[in-house]
Amino acid sequence: MVADAATWQKEQVSRAFGHALATQGGYTICDWNVDKDGVDVTLRSRGLMVDIQLKWTQSPRVVRSGYSFDLDIETYDKLSDPECSAPGHLALLIVPSDFASSVVEPLGREDQRHERSRRAEGQPARCERAGTGGSP
Repeated sequence: MVADAATWQKEQVSRAFGHALATQGGYTICDWNVDKDGVDVTLRSRGLMVDIQLKWTQSPRVVRSGYSFDLDIETYDKLSDPECSAPGHLALLIVPSDFASSVVEPLGREDQRHERSRRAEGQPARCERAGTGGSP
């Protein structure tokens, strides 16, 4: 089960980053509910489209002046199929090894008990920014 959670969490982070880049670039982005064609998202601008398979890694393999990523043959074949209506590309998100801990800093047990007590007394929940330990 843990591996499954890690897989969908990576997918969601990749999608969020893809959305951020597409928005910054002024593209329309289409999410596909099912990844049966090797495509996670499609970007569109003025009638032109590109299909994207999103992946992430914490340890990229450097080759010459770029990166190399081992994509399964089935997905590669789907992305490079000349019969597709849009060209397919792989987008690789490279994240630091401590990425998960830098995104969310969970409350400790003592903080959780205190938070439950605050809510029971009708006080608003306290928000903390990851890594600051203080109020927003």
